[in-house]
Amino acid sequence: MREGVFCFILFFCINLHDAFCSGNGSQILAELQKKYKDEHAVYLSDKEHVVIKTRGNEFEIYSDVNWEILYLSDKASSYGDQSIQFSKFSEIQNIKAFSYTPKNENSDKLKKTKVTEFKTEDIYNGSYFFHDNKQIAFNFPGSEPGTKINLSYREIIKKPQFLGSTFLVNYLPTLKSEYSISFPSNVDVNYKLFNTEKIEIERTEFEKGGVTTLTWKVENQDAYESSFGAPNLRYYTPHIITYIGEIRLEDTTITVLPNLDGLYNWYYSLIKDLNLKEDSVLKSITHDLIKDVKLKDEKARKIFNWVQDNIKYVAFEDGMGGFVPRSASSVCRKRYGDCKDMASIITEMLKYAGIEGNITWIGSDDLPYDYTEIATPIVDNHMIASYRNKDDEVVVLDAVGSYTPYGYPTEFIQGKQALISKGKGSYELYRVPVVKKEKNVEHDYVSMKLTGTKLVGTGKIEAEGYTKFNYVYKLANMNNEEDQRNYIESYLEKGNNKFKVDELNIIGLRNRDTSLTINYTFNLDDYSKTVENETYVNLNLDRDYKNSKLDIEDRKGIARQFKYKVDLRYEVDFDIPTGSEVSYIPKNIQFKGNDFGFNIVYEKKENKIVLKKNIFVDTIMIEEPQFEEWNSMIKKLKKAYKEVVIIRKK
Repeated sequence: MREGVFCFILFFCINLHDAFCSGNGSQILAELQKKYKDEHAVYLSDKEHVVIKTRGNEFEIYSDVNWEILYLSDKASSYGDQSIQFSKFSEIQNIKAFSYTPKNENSDKLKKTKVTEFKTEDIYNGSYFFHDNKQIAFNFPGSEPGTKINLSYREIIKKPQFLGSTFLVNYLPTLKSEYSISFPSNVDVNYKLFNTEKIEIERTEFEKGGVTTLTWKVENQDAYESSFGAPNLRYYTPHIITYIGEIRLEDTTITVLPNLDGLYNWYYSLIKDLNLKEDSVLKSITHDLIKDVKLKDEKARKIFNWVQDNIKYVAFEDGMGGFVPRSASSVCRKRYGDCKDMASIITEMLKYAGIEGNITWIGSDDLPYDYTEIATPIVDNHMIASYRNKDDEVVVLDAVGSYTPYGYPTEFIQGKQALISKGKGSYELYRVPVVKKEKNVEHDYVSMKLTGTKLVGTGKIEAEGYTKFNYVYKLANMNNEEDQRNYIESYLEKGNNKFKVDELNIIGLRNRDTSLTINYTFNLDDYSKTVENETYVNLNLDRDYKNSKLDIEDRKGIARQFKYKVDLRYEVDFDIPTGSEVSYIPKNIQFKGNDFGFNIVYEKKENKIVLKKNIFVDTIMIEEPQFEEWNSMIKKLKKAYKEVVIIRKK
């Protein structure tokens, strides 16, 4: 569609009700249906206006939200189910919700219906024990194409630290998106834009009566897309983060978030009164735990493991309780707590053991920000403990990972910047390292032979680091051996779906500090193929990454994220059947990339053919410049997986 024509359409779409009344509605709907033929609805407009006001020694902050959605097909009715979320930090006021539905199929006239039923309810999440997040749920009537739904409301922001972020694109195509913030001269407002390099943004600044208004507008944006293995949308979706530096009132000045020092000082004010009183019970537990232990790091290990074993993780989000840890005494008594509570009890037990432990804030890998990039609460969503070991190196202690061994970070904080509390006015920034692939090794040994067309054999898996955790978190919570066997059978599924595990033995499942060993016997029916006197056997029972090719065009530059670096090693010993000889062994093949690769080697040893294979991924994020290289590897790997050994009767 030509730009001039679409601008004409946009003008009328933003005022769609008037357009229908003037007889243009059907034409506009048809144009949008043609342009967005694969979409069921579009945002006509999506606006948010944040207002900061001061008077005397008081201030108020609120956000006015208004959006309109147009249905393009009869499958758009699911967008009629809407909700507005809030918590103790916010309050929702003045909700106005209307549907405008076509009076009949051939009419441009719209019928206006007001939404009158609103239901306030808790938001439930399986990982939460309790939280105070709530939502107001409601439904817009109407389902036919041409229906327009409109919502407006005001959100009162009770804490100046929580202005939050605003996305400039939506899950639907958006014809016009606008974000603005108005503030008086005695309020310092800062902002930072993310992922906006590829979109055109109109920014304006307007001052009237001592009030400045900053506005950002974008038009004609496609819906944001995701892809398999994509990181959180904050890594690639355009958005704005605004935050207040300082509010100067008549008799006082409120320091909000002027810089990293300001963020830390606020965070420290929330923990400064933590664990001021000694708890004799917890102190006794700690001393019993470390008696006869002289080494500092061994004491820390025992304390960390005790918390993992005895404090059940449950997530809380209850007003400031979402930011303030509970006392170690309370956590010890109740035997459960969230990440902050676990950090509290670990640091207190370290203190009883004569070790300086530190409350530490950190973000998960869902958040792409650093404290040095933007110092607001949006950077982090997690709290851990840390201390310095005998070599003066920072060790992170995140007991949320029940089976994470001492010395390992939980996988979702690898590479993240941490803010370590060192007391009033003192902190340290620390980058949690990404665990090396050599520590996340999985060895898979298989010895097998042919019995007719069936493969039978034995297998042994030895897993370390995060490759071990993959198994442990599943197997440790299973009630019986049959469930474990079924899981291993489905997880391995070597060769094809006829793979069956006959016997299973697991060693080291609940020992955090050793590797995991899984011994098993198996059979695999109808696997080989015989034509006349030749039998074809594919020794690549495992075909990891076979379907991992990236669709470069569809991904549109969105990175491929991995949970951790990995080093996979396989060895398959295949017995040459008695009375047979080898007529073909595939050639060795390899791919050496900068951050990933593989190597496959075949050998004939006496009466065996041995396949040795190694696949490694030495990164946790494949960026767009690496897409072609990754696909080249996968293409070569898939070709290698098709190679077969041929044996012939003598």
